[in-house]
Amino acid sequence: TDAFKAFFSGDQTQVPELKSWCTPYALAIMGQRMVSNCPFGNGNGYGDGRAISVGELMTHGQRYELQLKGAGRTPFCRGGDGRAVLRSSVREFLASEAMYHLGVDTTRALSLVVSDGGEMAERPWYSDGNRDRDPDMMVHEPCAITCRVAPSFLRVGHVDLFARRATASSATAEQLREHELMLEHALFREYPECSASGSSLPERATAMMRQVSKRFARLISGWLRVGFCQGNFNADNCLVGGRTMDYGPFGWIERYDPSFAKWVGSSMHFAFVNQPQAALANYTTLARSMQPVLTVETLQELVQEAREEMMQSVAAMWRSKLGFEEDDSEEVKAQANALWKQLESLMRFSADFVMLFRLLSDALLLEETDTVSELQPGSMVRLCDLKSAAELNGSYGTCLNFVSSGRWAVATEDGDKSLKPENLEPLQSGQSLFAAIAPAFYDAPNVEVKAKWIAWLRRWKRLRLPGVTPSAVAEKMKMLNPKYVPREWMLVEAYDAASRGDYSITHNLFQLFRRPYDEQPESHEKYFRCTPPKYRGKGGVEIMT
Repeated sequence: TDAFKAFFSGDQTQVPELKSWCTPYALAIMGQRMVSNCPFGNGNGYGDGRAISVGELMTHGQRYELQLKGAGRTPFCRGGDGRAVLRSSVREFLASEAMYHLGVDTTRALSLVVSDGGEMAERPWYSDGNRDRDPDMMVHEPCAITCRVAPSFLRVGHVDLFARRATASSATAEQLREHELMLEHALFREYPECSASGSSLPERATAMMRQVSKRFARLISGWLRVGFCQGNFNADNCLVGGRTMDYGPFGWIERYDPSFAKWVGSSMHFAFVNQPQAALANYTTLARSMQPVLTVETLQELVQEAREEMMQSVAAMWRSKLGFEEDDSEEVKAQANALWKQLESLMRFSADFVMLFRLLSDALLLEETDTVSELQPGSMVRLCDLKSAAELNGSYGTCLNFVSSGRWAVATEDGDKSLKPENLEPLQSGQSLFAAIAPAFYDAPNVEVKAKWIAWLRRWKRLRLPGVTPSAVAEKMKMLNPKYVPREWMLVEAYDAASRGDYSITHNLFQLFRRPYDEQPESHEKYFRCTPPKYRGKGGVEIMT
C-alpha cells in the first residue's frame, strides 16, 4: 500500500499506531573511542550511524523490532550522511533472506525502498578494470532504505557500554541500576526461559550466559556450514540473541581459502576459518560485562564452557557435512574428524567450497566401473603377496605416485605405504569417481593431487555405518549442504540491473534463495557453477572496502 511504502521509507505519520515517545531512536554502542569527530566531544559518539528503530509489534506471540537502515543521519553517524545505497541494500536484502532459508539464525529483511529519481549518495567504488584492494573512483548511487526485523537488536556492545559505566571508579548508584536494567532487558527480550520465578539476577544472568554460548556456537557452526563469512564480527556487530546481522562486508566463500574474507579490513582475525575465535572474543566481552553482578570465578568458568561448546559444535558440523551422525561411536567420530582435516587441506587446491560439498552426495552414490589393467595414479589396487605386512593382503589402496625406488606410493587403510608393483593388483582407474566432483574445481589439479582426491573419496566412502544406505546419507547431506547461496557475482548482476531500473534478477534470486537445498534444475547451469572468469580477482567482487 502507499502507507506501507511511505512508512518504510521514513514517513512515520502514515502509521500513527506505531508512534510513541521512544521512536524513532538510534543507540550508542561501546566501541572505538572517536573524539575528533564525536558530536558530544567526549568519545562516546560510537553507535548506530545509519540504523533507526521505528517501532515494535507483536505477532503470533513474538515481539519484533523494526529498524530502518539508511534512513538518514543519527547522533552517532560521526560525520557520515546516514544513507545506504541501492547496491548495499540489495545485497543485504537478498543475503539476509537467503540466510533465513538456509536455516541459520538471522535478522530478516521486511522491505527495500529505493529513491527512484530522487536522492543520490557519493561512494568510493571500483572501476571495471580494477583488480586492486582499494577503490579507484567515486560513483553516484541511488539511496535506499532496508527495513530489517528481529526480536531485538540488542548487541554485545550495548551491554558492554553500560558495564563500563557501572564498573568505573566514579560509577554512581544510578549507573549500577542502569546496568541491571540492561541485563533485565536482555533476559526479557532474548532469554525469557532463563527468568525463573523468584531467582536472583546473578542466577538468571548465569543461566542466560550458558544459553548465549549455545546460540553463538549454533550461529558460527551455521555460518561455516553454508560458507558464510561475516567479515567484521566484533562486539558492536554481534547480537546478544545470536543472530546474523550487519550484512555489510560479508561474503560467501567460493574458491576455498581458510583466510577468506570479503572486506579489506577483515585481516585474519575475522577470516572464514577464524570465526569461532571471533565469536568467543565477543562472548568474553559479554562475560566481562557481567562483572557487576557475577564473580570473576563464575565468568572464567562460563568462558571455558563456551570455548568447549564452540569446539564441539563446529567439529560436529563438519562431520555432519560429510554425512556422519552425532550419535556415531567415538571411533567413527575420530576417523570423521581426520577425514575433515584431510579434506580441508585438499580443498586449498582450487576447489569451490559450496559446489564440492554438494557434489560429494553424487560421488557417494557412484559405483566405480572403469576397470584398469595397468597401475597409474588414482588406481584402486588390491594388496597381495606381502610378507612383512601380510595382514594387509586382500585389503585395498589407491596409487598416489610412482617413486624413484621403483615402488608406488599407495594410500592404504594403515597409512601411506611404499610398495612394489608386483604386490599391487590394479582394479579401477578412479577417473569416474573424480569426475563426480570435477565441476567444483577452478583449475584442474595435477595428476598427483588428483590421485590424492581419489584416495580421499574412497577412504570417505568406506567409512559408513552398517545398515545405513548411501542414498539415505546422500539425501541427508543435501539437506545440510546447500546448492545455491548468494555468490557475490550473482549479487553484482542483481544490483547492476537494479541500478538501471530492472529488478527482475533481484526477484529471481529472491525466489531461488527461498529453496537453497532444492535442485531447481532450471537454475543449475546458470547459478551452480564456479565464479565466471570475468569476475575473478575483480575489485568490488572478490574484495571490497
